[in-house]
Amino acid sequence: MQTSHPFEERHSRFQRFADAASNFTSRSAFFVAFLVMAFVWAWALFTEHDRLEHGIVGLFTIVTLFKITLLANAEKRDLQTLEHQLEELGVPAEHVKSAP
Repeated sequence: MQTSHPFEERHSRFQRFADAASNFTSRSAFFVAFLVMAFVWAWALFTEHDRLEHGIVGLFTIVTLFKITLLANAEKRDLQTLEHQLEELGVPAEHVKSAP
């Protein structure tokens, strides 16, 4: 049985990894690397390098799914933080969730 609030717990390894990955993917270096991948993909598409094209498409898919996972995790953590702050103010979270 858990006695402490999830907000007060230490972050798990996944949380620390997600924070680090989120910080990395929000930097300009990641965006530049993504643009380079896009240009290589376009080059492979127009020069008929099928293996390279398929490899880059797979890489784009993996990166996209990874970013979606990070965004969902960040949204969950933000919601937990907001609920914790509302509890500290004495506002029941049920009232906030049922609001239109």
